[in-house]
Amino acid sequence: MNDAILQILTWAENKNLIKGSDAKTETLILMADLGKLSADINENTDCSEAIGNCIISLIILSQMKSISIDESLEFTENLQDIRVKDPNYTLITIMKYLGGTSL
Repeated sequence: MNDAILQILTWAENKNLIKGSDAKTETLILMADLGKLSADINENTDCSEAIGNCIISLIILSQMKSISIDESLEFTENLQDIRVKDPNYTLITIMKYLGGTSL
């Protein structure tokens, strides 16, 4: 996974996405990708590409904000809410909170 993250960061830097853009723009891209993911899940179609695009956007956002992916993942270790296992609930919750970040 670390190799994939490094490849994504190298690609993003070569495309000037990290220093040449801002977190608000990348958040809107992530929201669009989440919309595609939500549609794929709703239509019961392959969502692999949408998941990958969301991960790429999250990696780019973490680099823009100087946040470690590993440290961010540590926060998920203590999740107790059983609803997190429901993809529809998770997507709705993510969309709700990401919508507020783009304002």
